[in-house]
Amino acid sequence: EPLARDPAVRDEILRARANVDMRSGQPRAACAQFIALAEAARGEDPLRAALLYIEAAVTQMPLGDIRELHALAERGRGLTAGREPGLELLATLLIGEAQVLLGETESGRALLAHGRELVLEGDVLELPPELVGMVGHCALWLEDFDDAQAIVRRIVAFYRQASAVVPLIYPLSALAMIDHRLGRWGNAAAGVNESVTLAEQTANDTLWMFCRAIRAFIGATLGDDEQVREDVAFVLAGPPDRQISHYFAIAALGQLELSLGRHEEAATALAPLVELTERLGLRNPTHAMWEPDLVEALARGGAGDEARAALALLEDRVARTGGRWHRAALLRCRGLLAEQDDFRAPFEEALALHAQLPMPFEHARTQFAYGERLRRSRARAEAREPLRAALETFE
Repeated sequence: EPLARDPAVRDEILRARANVDMRSGQPRAACAQFIALAEAARGEDPLRAALLYIEAAVTQMPLGDIRELHALAERGRGLTAGREPGLELLATLLIGEAQVLLGETESGRALLAHGRELVLEGDVLELPPELVGMVGHCALWLEDFDDAQAIVRRIVAFYRQASAVVPLIYPLSALAMIDHRLGRWGNAAAGVNESVTLAEQTANDTLWMFCRAIRAFIGATLGDDEQVREDVAFVLAGPPDRQISHYFAIAALGQLELSLGRHEEAATALAPLVELTERLGLRNPTHAMWEPDLVEALARGGAGDEARAALALLEDRVARTGGRWHRAALLRCRGLLAEQDDFRAPFEEALALHAQLPMPFEHARTQFAYGERLRRSRARAEAREPLRAALETFE
């Protein structure tokens, strides 16, 4: 009772409660509490307010409002500038991560470079695991594949050595996504399954939902129909404000339906992501890689006008972000929609870009689509090589 009357102690209790809310499945309540505490502190203790704004920004990762994440981190950085380099760096990293997701890739890359030494050489145990893990995740989205692996593997090893089970969960899922992107599908499945198990065992409801969404996303590539549908149903039945989890689950279902040749079902599944990503600010196509799936589902389902509208959305986002995979996927989509005399050039250009990337599944998708178009144009001998190469990867 006496302790609770001390404002400093009371505020620290409220901060601890907000952290519990974040881990136990109430990130929105946690965010509101962090912001209230920050507003109360900023006059007398601006550095404490900055820390609270940074913690509020981290809560936006499961909530998915990237613009709000950016705004909260900016508030934190504004209070730390020239006063506390460590806090200023954390706020800067959050802003860089937000900019990458918003599609402002080059400015985001420049800000994240400030934290490279910290995540590769520093003590990350006292830092928010979502923040440091996403530095590696962003490196993946920026196609800095070596950095992505080095950063996340180090974080995972660091947490394992410290027996820090809860902080380990998000980096494990990030490493699984890296392995998935690079074609190490067995490692990806094992890593994401471990993250799901740890989140469930520690009653971390926020991360349990997220990791199950990531498992669905990885499983869609592997054709694990039953597990994907079970995970997607679990995630979509959860709280609607867990928008990042919903986003990955919807992308997973769309990819699964597309892989099964259920084109109309794939397009229907993916359609809500157009509005959702615009609302949240998720304009970087390499994040969940769903925009090319929507174009392909519509094109293969015979909805040519809708496919061209989806292609226009993809073109706009690729123009903002650049990136070799972005361009290769865009060119594949152009090849799918091109007239009979014009499809070869975009496919050939796409394949040249894929050859520069260690992403075998995406390369095989373009080879398969090109082979199909060649076969339909009666160039059967020419179609044989890309189809054979694609099937070797798929198998």
